[in-house]
Amino acid sequence: MIRGFAPWLLCAIHSSSGDAEQFGGQGLKASILIVEDNADAREMLALFLRDKGYALACAEDGKQALDMIQSSKPDLIITDIRMPNLDGIELIKRLRDQSEMKSIPVIVMSSMPSGRIQDAMNAGADGSMMKPVQMDALLKLIKGFLGASVLLSLVAILLQF
Repeated sequence: MIRGFAPWLLCAIHSSSGDAEQFGGQGLKASILIVEDNADAREMLALFLRDKGYALACAEDGKQALDMIQSSKPDLIITDIRMPNLDGIELIKRLRDQSEMKSIPVIVMSSMPSGRIQDAMNAGADGSMMKPVQMDALLKLIKGFLGASVLLSLVAILLQF
């Protein structure tokens, strides 16, 4: 199912670039929620992904992200681990506890020791990146998860017939 995505905060920007994943030949861009408490890191990531054509929204912590997701589900979430109010691991646990959120791919990123990344993977994260993030590697990971999501959506549609 293609889900809409409301624009939020400063990085809620859309690009006319043609590099984004295309859905069903309709030219719809994939929506990505970036959850990062560091404003500079959040904006740098947002600018990179906007230039690749993705529809973006940003949250400063896991609590704000959960509030945003309730009104509009993204196609993919990229989250930091260590944040105020609600950290990335607890965000992932809460997402995985809600049936309508279980299928959203989550990529976790952190500069913390690999044990915290493993904790995030155990909580239900789908992929991980160490900071500083290698943008090309992140883009490859994003495309892999979004491509898989599109295929699963098409299979679900076909099974309805």
